[in-house]
Amino acid sequence: MIPVHFHDTDEGINFTDFHDKLIEICTEHQKTGRASAFALIIYDFHNPHMERILRDSIYWKSLHNISGQYLTVFSIFDNSFKNEVEEKLKPTLGPKKMTFSATAIKTDQNHHLGYVQLLEKFFNGLEFKSPSILFFQVNQSKISNHFLIHLKEDKFEEGFNEIKKIIKTGADSVSGIFPQNKSNYDEIFELIQKDVDSAIFWLKVKKKVPIIVEIANFAGLFKT
Repeated sequence: MIPVHFHDTDEGINFTDFHDKLIEICTEHQKTGRASAFALIIYDFHNPHMERILRDSIYWKSLHNISGQYLTVFSIFDNSFKNEVEEKLKPTLGPKKMTFSATAIKTDQNHHLGYVQLLEKFFNGLEFKSPSILFFQVNQSKISNHFLIHLKEDKFEEGFNEIKKIIKTGADSVSGIFPQNKSNYDEIFELIQKDVDSAIFWLKVKKKVPIIVEIANFAGLFKT
């Protein structure tokens, strides 16, 4: 997992380079087996729990470990992030272990403007929703497909579990694909979208079930 920075750092990608070369970066990750699909974690100052989650090296490392070599996840951090995550993870990361990629971007802008620029250039001005995870696919030198998952939780632990569930679902979707089929990028992305949508649906159902049970128990107090 590689953070994306707004400021200069020893590791990562400058925001201008990322903005100009997103397709090339993703294509290189596909060719080298670092990813079969991509995602962008989107958040702004209205969602401080998101930055807390991504700042915490333990939670960051957990996301790194669950994603495998299946997804590259990009996320932008402002100057306050500095190199906390890289320094804490350097002892455990090697070329073969760096599999969950949230690539470092550096710029003097803020979160919101950075995301707006990316969404305008690559995603037809997709509405900025914070916090969200934007999954996307690159095929034949262009963004071939994308979908946006709006994150609902607004607390630290619940927010982390929500992100973890979504990223794990996306990674698991790709994990069983035979090596000879890994270049079927659009089919892979359709599988990811189906599985992530299903996971989101069941998360919503799970939240509603306790309410339904409570209503049923309450109704049982009355004679019919």
